[in-house]
Amino acid sequence: MPVTNSETSIANLALAEISAHEITNLADGTEPARWCRRFYAQSRDEMLRTHPWNFAMRRAVLAELSTAPVSEWARQYALPADFISLYQLNGTRVWSSAGVQGGGNELCQIEAGALLTNAATASVRYVFQQTDATKYDPLFVTALSLLLASKIAKPITGNDGTPWVQRYEQIALPRAMKYDAREDRPHVISPIDSSELIRRRYASDIRS
Repeated sequence: MPVTNSETSIANLALAEISAHEITNLADGTEPARWCRRFYAQSRDEMLRTHPWNFAMRRAVLAELSTAPVSEWARQYALPADFISLYQLNGTRVWSSAGVQGGGNELCQIEAGALLTNAATASVRYVFQQTDATKYDPLFVTALSLLLASKIAKPITGNDGTPWVQRYEQIALPRAMKYDAREDRPHVISPIDSSELIRRRYASDIRS
């Protein structure tokens, strides 16, 4: 059976990484629980910001604000309360191929808790603050536990957190992002693009 994740189980994975005692929950009053509680939510949201995770995606039609932005944009829309990062605006991705927002995005801008754009409507897909750990992908859980371990290692054990953050950045996070991206909506590839034979025949027909 699949493992049912929880904040406590993820915290215990992090504690096991640094060879610290297990906790019963994040509020059990022990020193490991206090440090896990301090860094858990921040680590979770940090990870959610790194990639458009499928398990943390929502759709919404944003409400336009009555005050026009003082900028080059014509309109501004209120972002949802659980907003983490924007993935699509009106069906067009705003993430770059590297999975990072920005880099010449001409559709919109995020500023002071609002979405600034020239679009007359704002139908969005966005990463939300997914707090239900039972929805997390197993690879996300592994990466999150390593990130949390890197933050709690020093205060709990006195050891530097560098080994865990290196495993997180170099192995666990890229792997989780790679497999999550495979489950996104596939790009449609035309027969001409996918077949060398068809491309040759197509080019021959054009020349004739």
